[in-house]
Amino acid sequence: MRPWQCMIGQYRFFRRMRPSGLTNQSAALMALGRLREAERECEEALRLNPSYELARQRLFSLDLRLGQVEDARLYANYVWQDPMELQKLQLIEKLLKSCPKDWRLEDWKTAVREVIGLIWPWMTLLCIVSIL
Repeated sequence: MRPWQCMIGQYRFFRRMRPSGLTNQSAALMALGRLREAERECEEALRLNPSYELARQRLFSLDLRLGQVEDARLYANYVWQDPMELQKLQLIEKLLKSCPKDWRLEDWKTAVREVIGLIWPWMTLLCIVSIL
């Protein structure tokens, strides 16, 4: 083994011992679309430092992207109170509550129609708010 290979191994080991290194790695994994791996990195960062806010914020975002609304709600209590993020969470909760019967019955046309009906007013509102 070459000396630099040993150094790379040590660097990786020490990087994994710092919550900031883990959350940076989770951001890279999120950008690559590897959401489950990113979630594990953030959870490990929180295990090392339970008060690390950035890890909580990333977990909140990841849980929303993965559709894990209940888990996102837990992190929303700790995360900054950004009204837009909380609106996203409420919208997703509303969608998930309204569509299960259609999904169970495999009535996809109705499910899609309901989702579009629920999303459209919110999207219009968000566009108006962003213009102001």
